[in-house]
Amino acid sequence: MRARVPTHVASRRADRAPSARRPPLARRHVDARVDARARASMNVITRLTRRRAKDGEANGEANGASWFGTRKTDGVSSSPKRDASRVGDDATRACATIATSTSGAGAWMSSAVDPTRYVMFPGRRGGGSTYDASGAPIAGATRDPLDEKVVYRKTLVALEVVERRGMFSCGVGTVLGDGRSREGLRTCALRIMRSKENNAGDERCAGDFFIVYLHGNACDVGDCADEALKLAIGLKSHVIVPEYPGYGATEGAAHEESVNAIAKATVKYCVRYLLASQSRIIIMGRSIGTGPATWLARLMCAQGGVPAGLVLQSPFTSIRDLAKRYVGAASFAIPDRWNNMNNLSSVDCPLLVLHGTADRVIPFSHSEAIITHLQSLVASRPAGLPSQPHSVTLFEQDRRDHNDYNPETDVVVPIMKWIRRRVKPFVFERDKNRGEDDDVRFLKPMFCRLVADPVMLKQKQLMRSAPASSAI
Repeated sequence: MRARVPTHVASRRADRAPSARRPPLARRHVDARVDARARASMNVITRLTRRRAKDGEANGEANGASWFGTRKTDGVSSSPKRDASRVGDDATRACATIATSTSGAGAWMSSAVDPTRYVMFPGRRGGGSTYDASGAPIAGATRDPLDEKVVYRKTLVALEVVERRGMFSCGVGTVLGDGRSREGLRTCALRIMRSKENNAGDERCAGDFFIVYLHGNACDVGDCADEALKLAIGLKSHVIVPEYPGYGATEGAAHEESVNAIAKATVKYCVRYLLASQSRIIIMGRSIGTGPATWLARLMCAQGGVPAGLVLQSPFTSIRDLAKRYVGAASFAIPDRWNNMNNLSSVDCPLLVLHGTADRVIPFSHSEAIITHLQSLVASRPAGLPSQPHSVTLFEQDRRDHNDYNPETDVVVPIMKWIRRRVKPFVFERDKNRGEDDDVRFLKPMFCRLVADPVMLKQKQLMRSAPASSAI
């Protein structure tokens, strides 16, 4: 006989929705454990977030740069307050390890044993180095001549380039092929970061672009430090100048593959460690540096990370074509290194060519041939397809020789005009997050770290000690 349920209990059961009924005891224990884990996870995330914010507010580099992340405010990154107990990621204390790959072992060895590399990279004129492993005398801080709150901080940073694949490029083979098993190429780079101070003493990133400058073959980073600073001031941007192997305070042999690896690793350093956007990176090469510059720009476009622009100063069509000027018909025996003509055919970003009309090292006819070739490609491209490059601009450095030019009037000013007319519209065109009411003429400073994350840096001195010579 079924027991009779009291009326008041039956009414409560009827009013209760099926979903609101209490689950069995075993299920309640499982739900409780899940809820406890979720609460614990949220507590951990909350503590880490608070600690990161606290560390970011309390700690910083001696020059005011951020160590543990940055705070984003209206599209710019602000760094915490200064702390003299912290040091920056300079070449004597920390190294950024970058795993990358350029080509196979066969191409690497062929480039390394090619006698042409001794002509392409003869070393610094006069020998020696203009700086040491600490960056002296080129490192330091420079105030903007027009705005006292804007500071350009010059630091020598160390880069360790290791091979991602298990092949004998980057000078050494890796066992696991993960880029962390052995040390690879060791080099350094002069990094100029543009920051702006506020009334509280903090600094924030104030660079519009990141200029990756690849210098010529008869100078080191110290020789072009003054021109790099002028580029940073005139373009209101960050500048990084990687050093070639065997130049300055670095060791090794400079050839096509090693320089390509360093150029690619420099961009990866800016993107991975400094959080720079590839759409704000401008690749610039001078003389022999135009070879890796065009190779790098083509690679970035092929991988979908189109740079903001490409600047070539005194470019050549290819190493083989340039050799015809000196060895004539025997140039056919020279490997076709750095064919700029072919690489530029696959570059999607705006292009600016600077060349002296009286250049006796790389004749002006090389730039004319490049411009003519690109114009013919645009004319022959079917209707409806975008042109490659996006736009081509030629600036003739009137009666200027290869090394006889004015950095301000012949380099900085033309690039300033080119950025305003070609680069900024191109960047806005590719920026999908831009609002419809934004002014095309106004470009907010990029979100970028002022120093690299110390957790990712290797604490080890990498480069040889080189006595500093007189400043340039």
